[in-house]
Amino acid sequence: VLYLCMIWSSKPSKEQGIDLRYPMAIWNIILSLFSIIGVITTVPYLYEHLFNRGLLYSVCEPPANWWWNTHAGQWVGIFALSKIIELMDTVFLSLQRKPIRFLHWYHHISVMLFCWFAYLAQTSTGLWFTSMNFVVHSIMYFYYAFMGFGFKWIKSIAIWITVLQILQMIVGSILTALSTYWYFTHKNSCHVQPPIQVSGIIMYLSYLVLFAQFFITSYLKGSKKKRTSKHD
Repeated sequence: VLYLCMIWSSKPSKEQGIDLRYPMAIWNIILSLFSIIGVITTVPYLYEHLFNRGLLYSVCEPPANWWWNTHAGQWVGIFALSKIIELMDTVFLSLQRKPIRFLHWYHHISVMLFCWFAYLAQTSTGLWFTSMNFVVHSIMYFYYAFMGFGFKWIKSIAIWITVLQILQMIVGSILTALSTYWYFTHKNSCHVQPPIQVSGIIMYLSYLVLFAQFFITSYLKGSKKKRTSKHD
């Protein structure tokens, strides 16, 4: 509630707010390093079981049977809690009087709530979602940090970060759909709960639409305008 109140009361202004470029850059480095540790901890463990036991096992097997009580499982829990800390991204924007896009705050608050409920329910796809997010965030926050320190040359990879985010939403949608299908066709052998599956499908598909829209607006239409202005 406090988060939403902050968003609704935050008014972007042409006047410069508090200059937090460097504190925000340092903040982004911390989040990037945190995500890199998450990648190192979760991705190899997921890959090992995916390779040795197959996709159905990695998507449907109850977490208690493989990752829940492991170091990787601990990082899934840490990941869920970290979504509270990531709300600081919005605080930085608000203090600098920068516009807070719908995609930004909707993504932050919805993924936080979904992660909490999915973790408490020991949703079997949890390690997949955590690993993917760690990979994307390790690169994304690294990019934000370098931009904050004024290294403009790194801006060229922005489009590829958005592509990676879109791919994450596609894979997330597919895995949620597959686990739902297997839940109903394999006599409830997939350790998921229908309410969480429904919210997961809605979440991932809405993200996919929003990130695709952002990609078109930021890169395709933007590039078209630049080409037009050059011809003019």
